[in-house]
Amino acid sequence: MSNRFIHDWEYAVKRVDSKLLLRNPGRILNIGHGKGIMDSFISRSNPELHTIVERNPIIAQKAKDAGYDDVYVGSCLDFIKECKDNGIRYDGIYFDNYCFAENEPDWVLFTRQINDILDDNGTYCYFNGNSQHNSSLIKYLEDNMWSVRESTKYPVKMAKWIEDKQELITTNWTSISWKK
Repeated sequence: MSNRFIHDWEYAVKRVDSKLLLRNPGRILNIGHGKGIMDSFISRSNPELHTIVERNPIIAQKAKDAGYDDVYVGSCLDFIKECKDNGIRYDGIYFDNYCFAENEPDWVLFTRQINDILDDNGTYCYFNGNSQHNSSLIKYLEDNMWSVRESTKYPVKMAKWIEDKQELITTNWTSISWKK
């Protein structure tokens, strides 16, 4: 049970993240559908385009069944290549995808390529464990002329598994959006 991918406390986090992301609700890309939490917030803003990239075909089908039309099934790295090849760009990009690689996770590899598909005044947000504290990723963004658009710190109640017992704890979470 401690291997759950999506937790109830993520609703509060993604509500804040969506407000940071949807400053310009034009063309929005969400990497990782999961339970569809972020996509429900995105769709409420009535974007011009709402694209979902989901590597798991079963979850991608659930997104389609929920009424999302623009769902790409596959790797976010393959998707970014297709966008570059076809000149497709987005106003906002959100990354929340479970990463399998330990030495260089997908979100790091993806982030290094977002300049190719994010509009100049676009917003990039990511959610992936402690990624908001990853010093090499932050250094990369800063070295490539990115700056923090907004940073919001707030308390989040979450369940923590300790020796097969679930305990409710309060921790501080930081949501960060980046701008070019």
